[in-house]
Amino acid sequence: SWLMLRAKCRHCHTSISARYPLIEGFTALGWALAFALLPPPQALLFVLMYSALIAVAVIDYTYWLVPLSLIISLLIGDGLALYFNLVRLESAVRGFVGILTLLTFIQGLTWLVRKEVGLGWGDVQLALVLSVWLGLELSLVGLLLAVILAILAWLISWPKDRSFSWDRKIQFGSYL
Repeated sequence: SWLMLRAKCRHCHTSISARYPLIEGFTALGWALAFALLPPPQALLFVLMYSALIAVAVIDYTYWLVPLSLIISLLIGDGLALYFNLVRLESAVRGFVGILTLLTFIQGLTWLVRKEVGLGWGDVQLALVLSVWLGLELSLVGLLLAVILAILAWLISWPKDRSFSWDRKIQFGSYL
């Protein structure tokens, strides 16, 4: 309908950004793949977590915030994954403790060097919620990939004058 209406609202003819059908398409693709490749209980839990993560990414990128309601939704997903034995408790605990230790070290080091926190609280919460789902090893890989993606995005969007500033911030939750 977005294409047929030439990216405009049917009623008021206001322009509609291409990002909306892209997000919907990306979400639909994830749902289709999940239900095609996973057993129904796992697929359902995956798509709920996946949808919440897409919402987190878009909201964080747009408004520089990770809504607590979405973190709670992801926590409920973690709880269901543990309850239905889709995630092993030992793996969840190792992931949570390991990522908590790493993020505490990063925050402490950043505070010592710059006298400010390195990550927003929403980013920390998101990383911890994901660590329960992924376990330690996959969480470390995910954090590394998120850092690489964030740096690449930061470099691509570097100001035209190419001046460097340590104060330039990024929405890290979008890359997690």
